[in-house]
Amino acid sequence: MIDFHKPTFVGTEYQYIQQLDKDRNFFGDGQFSNAARKLLLKEYGAQECLLTFSGTTALETMFRLLPKSEKKEVIVPSYGFVSCANAVLNAGFTPVLADVSPETLSLTVETIDQVASKNTIAVLFIHYGGIVQAVSQIREYCKDKGIYFFEDAALSLFAKQNKKLAGTSGDMSILSFNTKKCLHCGQGGALLIFDSQFIEKAHIYKNRGTNRLEFEKGKVPFYEWIFPGSYITLSEINAAFLWAQLEKKESIVTKHRELFYIYYQELNLTAKQHNIVLPFIQKNAEPNGSEFFIRLNSYD
Repeated sequence: MIDFHKPTFVGTEYQYIQQLDKDRNFFGDGQFSNAARKLLLKEYGAQECLLTFSGTTALETMFRLLPKSEKKEVIVPSYGFVSCANAVLNAGFTPVLADVSPETLSLTVETIDQVASKNTIAVLFIHYGGIVQAVSQIREYCKDKGIYFFEDAALSLFAKQNKKLAGTSGDMSILSFNTKKCLHCGQGGALLIFDSQFIEKAHIYKNRGTNRLEFEKGKVPFYEWIFPGSYITLSEINAAFLWAQLEKKESIVTKHRELFYIYYQELNLTAKQHNIVLPFIQKNAEPNGSEFFIRLNSYD
């Protein structure tokens, strides 16, 4: 029997976790967190990267960083995981569902424009199924309308389109290191910040709403509470597990991609004969092989 999913394991995860016994920092923001953060900053070209204990946490944090505004609507895909709508609601906004392209299963400029209004503050684009979609037109649309553009690249870790990584076109984006992703740490995520206006607020929020970071740097005289926040930081145990996999990211993603294309090639003839729809892959796209899916015309 072929397993529906088999979590990646490279062999050095527990070795790195055991190293934590030396400095006894299991809390987070330690050596492995810093190594993972630096790698992601370099690969994605973000201004800042916060490691979180889930992709869902990163999503909710992203929306909580939006500025106070009378605009309360966030456009999300009608086809996607419930975490997206939950994060919007938990952050105090209203999710507005937009249709997805039947070809890519992702939003388009046209479907966004159908539901956009004067109350729209942001658009969340999901790169579905580990396959990157071109987003330049949507990015420009949002820029022209004064709307924030966010990317959910939870399924698309290290997937590319024209050599550009998924999750590098928005004002902010999120990644997921859930055990069902191609590389993981059991449970974890990351918030990538590309617009520097969100950085200070992000650090205050992640430190339970306090100015802890500024205080530790000696930039403020007092350690104090600023606004409601939370604690979202990935534990160092998970970070050690994650770093072991990030070190092998090329071979992990390559293997998953190879398996993806084996399924694609083997099912291609059957799909044509039985009107089965396979994943749509744009020209110059490099899926990460996070998942493979088919679509049928009926339940029968």
